[in-house]
Amino acid sequence: MNNLDVPDNSWNRLEQYYPGDEWIDWLGVSVYGAATPRDSEWPEFRGLMDQVYPRLAALAPSKPVILAEFGVTSGNPHGDQASWAHRALADLSAFRWHRIIGFSWWNEAWQNDNNPAHNTNMRVQDNPALSEVFQKRVGKQDKVLGRAVLTNP
Repeated sequence: MNNLDVPDNSWNRLEQYYPGDEWIDWLGVSVYGAATPRDSEWPEFRGLMDQVYPRLAALAPSKPVILAEFGVTSGNPHGDQASWAHRALADLSAFRWHRIIGFSWWNEAWQNDNNPAHNTNMRVQDNPALSEVFQKRVGKQDKVLGRAVLTNP
């Protein structure tokens, strides 16, 4: 599920795609900031997650949530990629949304047109400031990179 219902019609709300508790173990959602350097808005992760999380909690109150993918591009004049990620990871590691049990950064780059300045780049390894954020907020956080707890079925 994406955090936004696009198109925003009643038939396309994320709740319409939920098959029921008997079929689902975890809920997954993806939350994206600006996807290109030319996007005219710079939505903050917290605001986007604060909008969708109550809907997920109401949809399946007993299910954990995975942040299947989140990310924002570099090169957009409306915001800073590393700062955006820092704030997002700070909220995640503080358990602001307590049912989130895991996350994945959208670590990809792609060409949007023939102008290289318009290319999207979300790759951690291409932005030293973003890499530093991940090293600090993920790599050095026991609360984030704890040990997996394996249980027998």
